[in-house]
Amino acid sequence: MWNTRLELLDKTARVRLVIQPIASIENHGVLPLGADLLIADCVMKNIRLPRGVVVAPTIPYSTAIEHQEPRVSVNPQMFIQYLVEVGSSLLSIADTLLFAVFHGGAYHATYLAARILRSMGNNVVLFNFWDTVTKAIGLKDVLVHADCIEASILLACGYDKGIRETEQVDPDCTRIAPHYQPWVSLDVPDLYPRDSVPASRTLGEKLLRAASAQLRELVESILEQLEASSR
Repeated sequence: MWNTRLELLDKTARVRLVIQPIASIENHGVLPLGADLLIADCVMKNIRLPRGVVVAPTIPYSTAIEHQEPRVSVNPQMFIQYLVEVGSSLLSIADTLLFAVFHGGAYHATYLAARILRSMGNNVVLFNFWDTVTKAIGLKDVLVHADCIEASILLACGYDKGIRETEQVDPDCTRIAPHYQPWVSLDVPDLYPRDSVPASRTLGEKLLRAASAQLRELVESILEQLEASSR
């Protein structure tokens, strides 16, 4: 692993950027409850980041009120305040905080927490993993959850629970997102698969590379801005 982990720093540490991944434990049908958590840790373990960047332990529990049980969900208001508190603490050792969101249902709460922190004079940035993935797919209005896309990424990360590996997957296996917002699980038929989900390791690897490249580019852009502002 190339990256510096927050938990290995000592009390004298001061870094340019800390990345705080955010995931969830939620219903994924036959796929693992912690699919988002497994993917977050996979990305953060395998991406090579520049010096001066530290990766914090992934937050496993977030707001997942849109999903049917089993799930581990935090009240959105409490989660926003939690992120503000965590973010404030992380910013005591870092010039910039990057929230890397790997659970779509946590994005809006994280966005609000980031705005609160920025209004307090902090430098906080967001990265939305699933938004990057949907752009890499080249499809619009798709809802990625417990489908061939997420299963393919899990497979590329080394997990095969509930997965049926194939060479290719049909893009029709993705779900069309409801035309209205916000949606909850009751609005999306067959959101939780009962049968093994088709997945392509090649597709999963491609999407992981695309998302990791976008995250690295964002990190490099942040570091360049910090360098320019310090001159």
